[in-house]
Amino acid sequence: AYDFDFTQDNGYIVCGSTTGYNSFVQNMYLVKADSNVVSTTIIGLPEIDAQGGSSYVSAFPVPANAALYFTLVFDSKNTSDIFISVTDINGKVIDIVPNDDINFTDNHHGTAELNTASLAPGIYMFSLQNSAGVMYSSKFIISH
Repeated sequence: AYDFDFTQDNGYIVCGSTTGYNSFVQNMYLVKADSNVVSTTIIGLPEIDAQGGSSYVSAFPVPANAALYFTLVFDSKNTSDIFISVTDINGKVIDIVPNDDINFTDNHHGTAELNTASLAPGIYMFSLQNSAGVMYSSKFIISH
């Protein structure tokens, strides 16, 4: 678990990640338990390749503190409209890494950095997007 806290109803909330059997992909979870430590709600946050392509984004370190770094691999011949959108767990957009801030090494690879120092600890989502929509989506954790 990355974080553990008490809730207003005398219960608990835990967030963390796990790696599936025979897999290198981490899946995050958020668990709400009552005061008897009986789990009442479990939310899994799977990774999504929304356009069915070969796009992938690696984000590190997880959990992040002052900065989160992205390594991008995408299936696009045009990099001029690619950007990264960052949302909170409720889907509210809290930051955007614009196209000008992405260092494209060629038409299929790039790197970027997100300053996370001002973000509250918690679970966030990011998505690699272009004019056609979301190319790849995943999650990350902030822990200060």
